[in-house]
Amino acid sequence: MKLVLITICSLLISQSILSQNVGISVNNPNRAKLEVWGASGVGKTAALFGGDRGVSLHRNYAGIGMNQYFDNNANGRYMGSGYAAVWQYVHDDPGLSQGLSLTLFPNGATDALTPAGTRVWNFTMNNRFQILTTGAGGSGIIDIGRGTGGEGTAVFMGTTYHSFFNNNLINGNNNENTYISGGKGTSHVYINDIANGKVIFGLGSTTVGINTNGYIPPTTLEVRQSNGGMELTNTFRTDLPWEWRVTTGGSANFQILLANSVRTYFSYVDGSLHPISDARVKTNIQPLDPVLDKIMQLQPVTYMMKDAVPGQRRSTGLLAQNVQRYFPTLVSTGMNDTPDLLGVNYGGFNVIAIKGIQEEQAQIDGLEKGLNDIESRLQAIEKKLGNR
Repeated sequence: MKLVLITICSLLISQSILSQNVGISVNNPNRAKLEVWGASGVGKTAALFGGDRGVSLHRNYAGIGMNQYFDNNANGRYMGSGYAAVWQYVHDDPGLSQGLSLTLFPNGATDALTPAGTRVWNFTMNNRFQILTTGAGGSGIIDIGRGTGGEGTAVFMGTTYHSFFNNNLINGNNNENTYISGGKGTSHVYINDIANGKVIFGLGSTTVGINTNGYIPPTTLEVRQSNGGMELTNTFRTDLPWEWRVTTGGSANFQILLANSVRTYFSYVDGSLHPISDARVKTNIQPLDPVLDKIMQLQPVTYMMKDAVPGQRRSTGLLAQNVQRYFPTLVSTGMNDTPDLLGVNYGGFNVIAIKGIQEEQAQIDGLEKGLNDIESRLQAIEKKLGNR
């Protein structure tokens, strides 16, 4: 009889428990069958399951610890030896806005304090995804896998247009080409916009093509121009950019321009240099003064540069200081780093030589005229003597 009564009571109690909610540190558990509230002063961990390497539930902020819990002083600790992690809801971090944070901890001992996370993944409500790293764990990694024949793509989404980082298969060939797209025709793709930053392309036999449309250039760098060529300038005189350009059409001359005005070009026929000398682009034109006496004062020399390597051949030329005395317009001081370093425009001596030849020819013509006069006089004298 006792056994029957005990059985009946047990069934009644069991039925009563099944129909009720159970609360720990809560007076009115009405939100779940089991409600556990962590009380103030007991730490952030409200519940712990599994003991060694188990799972803990946290309050303020809500989170789940894997082989991790918080002690009464809110210090993170390992439940058991090994690695640990924490999923945590964050709602007032100014850098994250609201979202979830997954923190991974390195190997540790039972009840030892958890150090700074080796990896921290932040999934936020302000459209940000972060992978943060500390210690010797290395750099953050986003690994996007793909199946055979598929594409691995990372899409950085904007409000209307999206940027793509794509590892692509082309025409079924497993070339593993990688594309970085700004997402819009007017988009810009920046690579290292940090002041004094460095950008390195490849190692060894790497080739780079610009506007080559998939063509692999045979040279280290190939530029196929579309709008203009390649421009070089400095931040102090952006109004005076130099540009290298290949002319369009059949000529394919190599031009050098300053501020969008052609200064010289190399002929595609024989490689000869053609500085622009059209009278229509010149002003204040004056005849050249006599040069022959000045030419005679120049001192052609042979020389070696002070930084010449052993065995280097001697050079032939002129000294800029000597040229400057007689032809100052052929000497320049255009080096910013060494403003007093003189240079000589050797090409300008072609005109000086022409002028000198003209002067010599004028002298020769004068001598010939004088000889002709003398010869005429001699002939006249001989004729008079012969008539006697």
